Amino acid sequence: MESPNGKLTEFVSKINDAFSSGLLYTHTRINDNTKKILESTSFLYSLIELLNEKGLLSIEELDERKKKVAERLVQRFAESGMGLMYQDPEYDKYKFEHAACVDCQSRLEVCKATCCKLPFALSRQDVEERIVRWEFGRPYLIAHDTDGYCVQLNKKTFK
Repeated sequence: MESPNGKLTEFVSKINDAFSSGLLYTHTRINDNTKKILESTSFLYSLIELLNEKGLLSIEELDERKKKVAERLVQRFAESGMGLMYQDPEYDKYKFEHAACVDCQSRLEVCKATCCKLPFALSRQDVEERIVRWEFGRPYLIAHDTDGYCVQLNKKTFK
């Protein structure tokens, strides 16, 4: 008959093995992706330099176009719900001086806390403090229940 401590030790060992395997997989994928990004970046920079040397484009034109395309891609990326998102720019939430002053209490009967249905990116502080829950499928957006309201909201009092 195995002791409870023996079962616990075996359980912890299995969790450590699974965690180690997960980290190894993650790091392997990160390394593979980094290699592919480096290869693609090298190819792209070489192409840009050749086109610039041949007078087919200027770096200034390229930089301007890059800004426009980046804005378009960021919008698509955000709409797809992929990736993780932090507030950008990042502010210290305990020193933030530009908070909006809204009398929410007097508006609750009308709006029913509609603002609590809005998705928004959490700050790094929110995530690290582990006080505010976030969506696992869309890290690090504020978590919402199936009714669309923020999980932190008390639906009875709307607070």
